[in-house]
Amino acid sequence: MKNLYFVAHQDDELNNTGVLLARETDEYYEDTYVILCTDGGGSGVINVLGNNESCWLHEGCHKYSLSRKEFSVARDREFYESCSLLGVKDDNVIIHKDRGFDGSLSEEQAEFIIRDVMSLFPEKSDFRIRAVSPYFNGRQNPDHKSIGIVCERLFNDGLFSELILVADSCFEGDCRKVFSEKEYSEEKADDKAFVKIKAAADCYGKWEPENGRFSIGWHSVKGEFEEIVRNPVVVYEKLIKISE
Repeated sequence: MKNLYFVAHQDDELNNTGVLLARETDEYYEDTYVILCTDGGGSGVINVLGNNESCWLHEGCHKYSLSRKEFSVARDREFYESCSLLGVKDDNVIIHKDRGFDGSLSEEQAEFIIRDVMSLFPEKSDFRIRAVSPYFNGRQNPDHKSIGIVCERLFNDGLFSELILVADSCFEGDCRKVFSEKEYSEEKADDKAFVKIKAAADCYGKWEPENGRFSIGWHSVKGEFEEIVRNPVVVYEKLIKISE
């Protein structure tokens, strides 16, 4: 059985599913995959790096005018290192060739990517799927929502036997109270998983412009990285197919 983590953006593998991923890379090292579904190029950090205005994270100003492609490549570097530090086998990190544009991933695109990745394993008839839950208490990132909706629909269609929908790290309040009809579980990282999570969070803060490392994660959502280190807990809904 394959564990497939479908994430929308570079950092979701950590800030949303990192607690699960850090554990499952120990339990199912060969069979755990992370699939990136967008280019991550829609982040406003691209303007912070090149607008020559004062940066809230660093003293002074930045003059790194990156194209969308260059910015995406820089984010991919952070993503690859984070996955590696979380314990994912290098060959099991997939940046999908037909990934969508950040902020505009449609359900049709998400379904194509999910089905295409599943087709890479024709000898495997079953999968465990992990994604961000589309159940939100406000305006959710459309990429997260598209992936979550499609994963739940495909699960209901019987395409895989297990689905974990992780509460979005941007969720305000307690999703267990907002959606009290759902059965949520909570998992806290153990000491070994915490070491991985801390290292992955630090890698998103790496500032080495000469090497194409621009601390994009920290410029964007530094608070989320601090929170996953301060409180390495994930809340999720686990759906399991009932055998007939």
